Amino acid sequence: MDESKMTTDRLRGMLDTFSSEQQMEIDAQAIRESAEALSEVASKIETYTGVLSGLVNEMQKATVLHISEESIAAVVNTGDEIGKTVAEAFKNNVSDTIRDARRSVRHVSCPAIMALVLFSIFISLTLFAGIVIFLNYGFLDNDSIWRAAWISVGTFIFMMALTAFMRYMEWL
Repeated sequence: MDESKMTTDRLRGMLDTFSSEQQMEIDAQAIRESAEALSEVASKIETYTGVLSGLVNEMQKATVLHISEESIAAVVNTGDEIGKTVAEAFKNNVSDTIRDARRSVRHVSCPAIMALVLFSIFISLTLFAGIVIFLNYGFLDNDSIWRAAWISVGTFIFMMALTAFMRYMEWL
């Protein structure tokens, strides 16, 4: 493969953050891995429970060794507590991953270059509007220019409020 050509995957790899689709894939993979680990732990717990039951039966059959009911209850209780602890730990990890995945779906990703270009345009338009207002105030004093300036200031305030609202809703 020619390394001088830019591919979509290579461009995405150059971004500082993952796109929402990539983040969803990463989160989905983490959920699948957690579910696989949880099922593996559950199967191991079942296996060990079966082994413990078999061991208890064999130990009870032995004539030399006698296990009290308290010891059997302690072994069973310990197995139950370990199983509950493991299940709770995996439940918490999977819940956190699902919450992060839902949060990342609401975000809009924007490449750094695009943000820089938009910021440059914003600064240029602000400077241009400032110059027009200064010239109109100092030299021209035209009512049409004042109306256009107030409309642009109102639009600027609305867009800033919209941006702040989108940030508050965690859409940006």
